[in-house]
Amino acid sequence: MDIKPDMKAYMHRRKIFAAILTCGLAASITAGAYSLLMKDIKVKDEDKVYTVRTSAGSVQEALDEMGIVLSPGDVVEPGLETELYDGLEITITRAISVRILADGRTIELLTTKKTVQDALDMAGLTLGPMDRIEPQVDSELEPGDTIKITRVTQGYIQEDVVLPYRSIRRENHELERGFTRVVSRGQEGLKRVVYKVTYEDGIEKQREILEERIIREPKDNIVEYGTVSVVATSRGEARFKRAFNMVATAYCACKKCTGKNPGDPGYGITKSGLPVKPGIAAVDPAVIPLGSNLYVQGYGFALAADTGSAIKGNRIDLYYPTHEECENYGVRRVKVYVLE
Repeated sequence: MDIKPDMKAYMHRRKIFAAILTCGLAASITAGAYSLLMKDIKVKDEDKVYTVRTSAGSVQEALDEMGIVLSPGDVVEPGLETELYDGLEITITRAISVRILADGRTIELLTTKKTVQDALDMAGLTLGPMDRIEPQVDSELEPGDTIKITRVTQGYIQEDVVLPYRSIRRENHELERGFTRVVSRGQEGLKRVVYKVTYEDGIEKQREILEERIIREPKDNIVEYGTVSVVATSRGEARFKRAFNMVATAYCACKKCTGKNPGDPGYGITKSGLPVKPGIAAVDPAVIPLGSNLYVQGYGFALAADTGSAIKGNRIDLYYPTHEECENYGVRRVKVYVLE
């Protein structure tokens, strides 16, 4: 069948229209599908808030698409693997670095917590009833903060304290000058003290007395000294500067007593250069100076003019003309007065 020219044109136009209609429908379907893949989400990154439209499938993909970089310790809610949906809100809490000084050690923390107490909980640290902390537990944390805990404890110490005795000297008007008499020997007392001690990190910082109790009272040491300065002699009373209790012996000029014979150099000559004679006494110059006038109980007046190798300390050697007299004298305890 022959088709007329105008009919052919009509059919050609219908084909073109159908093709156009088909292409438009496909484009509309593709645009609708793409529109269904897009989600509107909100991202809160500390004080920054972003609202974005994205076709990402997960939280991680969305953050990567936005160029948001996470640091160690940062917390993302919901988790990075969470699938996106329209209207989802993502919150990023940034971790900060803080340091805790406690119990002799340093703890470095990366935390998203906001207060000092949160950091302590994270580190597993607790405070005792007397412990001090800086800054306070309810303080807000800032990056780089240092938290210092001072451990405060208390204990009790008991100590015994020695109480010194007093030394008292008093006159005795019946005792000769140079002599003393112990009336009472001193004895130390004892006091018991109980302290409450405060320690900071194991170091004593404060000590408070809680109790003091006398266990033993101290006893005074009392010594009397003589004031009598006159001694009765065969010639009457003589005034003296000091008296001694001494061990007395006797010597003569013989070899047995002095180691020298008549004719030997120095025979019969005293240390002071005087010849020996009755009334000469050998003394220790450290106790009685040479040249001192003496009165010796049972011997009489004497002059300290000689020394001897055995005459040391409170000893005196009295001259007698014969060795027999020396032996008869023997060893005696006598009072020796250094006269004024």
